[in-house]
This record gives sequence, structure tokens and C-alpha cells, in this order.
Amino acid sequence: MQDHDSGDEQDWISYALRADFKDLVPIFIDEEPGSICPIAYSEKFSVTMAYLRALLKTNEISKRAFELVGEAILLNPANYTACPEQELSWIESIAEDNPKNYQLWHQRQKIVAQLVETGKINMYNTKDNIEKSGFELDAYITSVTNNTIVAKEIIFLNSQIDLDSKNFHAWSYRQYIIKTFDLYDYELGFAELKISQDIRNNSAWNQKYFILTKGDSSFRIDDLKVLHKEISYSLKMISMAPNNESAWVFIIGLLRIHKPELLYTTFYDSLTALFEKNTIKSTIETSRFYWVYLYKYYNNLLTINLADANEMRVEWSENANYAVDFLANNLDPIRKNYYMYLKKKIPAIN
Repeated sequence: MQDHDSGDEQDWISYALRADFKDLVPIFIDEEPGSICPIAYSEKFSVTMAYLRALLKTNEISKRAFELVGEAILLNPANYTACPEQELSWIESIAEDNPKNYQLWHQRQKIVAQLVETGKINMYNTKDNIEKSGFELDAYITSVTNNTIVAKEIIFLNSQIDLDSKNFHAWSYRQYIIKTFDLYDYELGFAELKISQDIRNNSAWNQKYFILTKGDSSFRIDDLKVLHKEISYSLKMISMAPNNESAWVFIIGLLRIHKPELLYTTFYDSLTALFEKNTIKSTIETSRFYWVYLYKYYNNLLTINLADANEMRVEWSENANYAVDFLANNLDPIRKNYYMYLKKKIPAIN
């Protein structure tokens, strides 16, 4: 072990002489008798580490603990007792009372990123390491990753999202973890679980979109079977809550950007079939998102089928106008000016 002494030893005041540390009993480590190669630590190094062990033993979180941990890291940046596991645990304790503190999440990601960049994250691989950590891990998590740090981060994030399912910082950091350690398969199940628990959880819908568009997995959106499955999934959610904007935005955005030819064909046919079910029709008719989509559908027909028979174009125009009028005068009058703006964009019939 290297002894990186920071600063002039003569200017250093031993923790043993400081009044603010007098209540601590330092824990020194004695070399084994007859050690072949004893390490000649400086007094500063030995005392600092002894007091660090004392703080870790009591899991103290305080200003002096922060100071001491910083000194320990300066003396030995490779000290993984002081960093990163202890720092992650310390941050976790702070998160209990400050779950939306930006600095907390930024620092947490920075710690993991440094481990990844230096390759030291691999030190936490193997299930033996997980078992020795003394941390109770979910059996499914350990089947997904054999890395202690990664497993702990997932469990920590799960707990934070359970407490606040729309914590933006937690979801943002979660995306970093999922992307960095290629956990897309696991995450799809998690996102759908959160949607099933709260169908209006836009954060979970956003996470599902992230998985499908960024993940290198078996359910990439360049597969038509996957897109058809997502259409069915979204319409099922829409049938349960037609006025839930999240489901509409998810599927329409997914198709518009990644497979636009399905937006006004397959999706329209599936939506129409859903609408025709008597048990669903009355509720979908109250959804402004349904009528906005119909307006766009008919407007799209008018735009791309300029050579079609005038009779058809008149019908499409009437349907587009009816949709925006119904929105402006019945469903959503607060946005009437916006719908009148959309009305002006309907192509004229010659």
C-alpha cells in the first residue's frame, strides 16, 4: 500500500490531539509477529486510518466524518474502505431525507463513473464478493448481475422509486446504470411493473421508451413484431384510462419517429377496432387525445392523397373539422384557440 502524504507533516495536528475527536477510540492494526515485509507507515497515515476505522465502526455521519474521509482519500486514493462503498452508503443515508437533492445524485453517478473509467468496477465482480458484502440482495438482482456495486445501486434505486415513483433524479441516474451495465432486459420488466402499479406514471412510460430506443436487446424497435406488441400494449393501457396522456404520447411518439408508416395504418386500425367495442366506446369518446389523433389522421389523408376522388377528400375534411370542433366546443374549450389554429391547417377542398 502506498502512503500518499498530503501537505507538510509538521503542519499536521494529530487527531489524537484534537478536542473534536477526543471521544473516539482509534482502531490501530498491529502487524503480525514476524511479518516478512512490515510497512513503514507515517504517523499521519497510521493515525488517520485508525480514526477512520473508528468512525466506520459506528457508521457516523457528521462534518468531522466528512473531513476525515477526505483526508483518508488524499493519503491513499486507492483506499476502498473510504471510497467508494462507504461514500455510497453515506449518500444513501442522506437520500432518506433529501431524495431530490441534485448534488446527491450527481456525486453518486460520479463515484460509479470513476470506477468504470478506471476499470476498478471489476473488483466488485463475483458472487463471492456479493455474499461477503453482508448486504441482503434480491435473488433476481443477483441473477442479473454478479457485481456488488451494480446490484446495490439497482436495489437502492428500486427503493427510492418505490418511495417516489416520479423522482426525476432517480430515474435519470437509473438510465445511466442501465445503459452502462447493459441491464435493458431487466429494466423492461421493471418499467412495466411501475406502469401496472400506476398507469399514469409518465416517468415509467419514459423509461420504457428509453429501453426500446436505446437498448441493445431482443426487443429493439427495428423489429416489426416488437412494434405490433407495443401497439397492443399501449391500446390495452388506453382502454383502461383513455384520458391518460402518457400512453398516447408513448405509442404515437414511438411510431412517428421510428416507424411512421404504422401510425396512420396499423395503429388506426387497432384503435378503431378498440373503439367499436361497446364497453370501451363511451369512455374513449371522452378522451381529447383520441380526437386529436383523429384530426391528425384525417389531415394526413388530405395531405398525402391529393389525387384521390374529391368525394373522399370532402369526407376526410368534414371528419377533421368535426374532430377539432368537438374538442373546442365540448371536450376541451380551454384550448379553443389552439384547436381553431389546427382547423386553419386543414387543406382546402377545391
